Amino acid sequence: MTTGAPSASAVIDAINEVSRTGDMTNMAPFWHEDLLMHAEGVSPLGGVHRGIDDVLTIFPTMHGICEGNFKVTAEDMIVNDAFAVILTRVDAQRPGASVVQRIIAIWRLEDGKVVELWDHFSDLATWDRFWTDSEGEAQPDPPDTAHEAEKVRRTVREISEGGSNAPLEAFFADELVAHIDGEPWFGGEKDRAKLMQSFPKLYELSDGSLKVTPEETFASPHFVAILNRVEATRGDREIDQVLCAIWRLEAGKVVEVWTHIQDAAAWSEFWRDDAAM
Repeated sequence: MTTGAPSASAVIDAINEVSRTGDMTNMAPFWHEDLLMHAEGVSPLGGVHRGIDDVLTIFPTMHGICEGNFKVTAEDMIVNDAFAVILTRVDAQRPGASVVQRIIAIWRLEDGKVVELWDHFSDLATWDRFWTDSEGEAQPDPPDTAHEAEKVRRTVREISEGGSNAPLEAFFADELVAHIDGEPWFGGEKDRAKLMQSFPKLYELSDGSLKVTPEETFASPHFVAILNRVEATRGDREIDQVLCAIWRLEAGKVVEVWTHIQDAAAWSEFWRDDAAM
């Protein structure tokens, strides 16, 4: 982690203060004034929000709808020079409905400030139903069947050294859906089979130089987060990027994947002009 990156303790303290007061201004010092926020779903959090002023309106709106019965608890966090990933638990109540949700927030950093962030949900359908239909239900914690962080790190290193995605077979559900940053052929939405083809293809295109080093990892019953340092060469070109991978779990299997790249434009340019998969 670079000196300019936010510390985990400072971020967690700020999140807990927001939950206590309903005021998001404690988060503003971490954010760039032109912050871009993406969130799934149709809740007040959902959609694309641009700039600090827009983002600062979200939490008070949700807090007000729930008449103050809206609590956010930071459960885990990892951070390096390019990303911070925060796992939170949200407990909310409104007349006739309640919801418990894990939300994982990915912050992309430049010069220590958050310039872009994404929110992903442990059960988006239940979350949206709570806000739109005044119905919802508590989401109980599943059995702690998540793959431990050290096992994830070992698997990523094994993949990097061998150029094969085979070690992931035990992790990924058959119906997995992946949302991948980048283009032309690497990015977009992929099923399990296409995702499994991705790493060997990159390994081949880089003549075996591709190296993926997991720098920070956490695992929970709902999410696994991995901050990977990705290095490769192609002729006279070099790439050194941080790739943030988020795995959403159900019954201990990965059912959904998101990747966010430190500099998606540079990443896409590095792999450009190669045959589509």
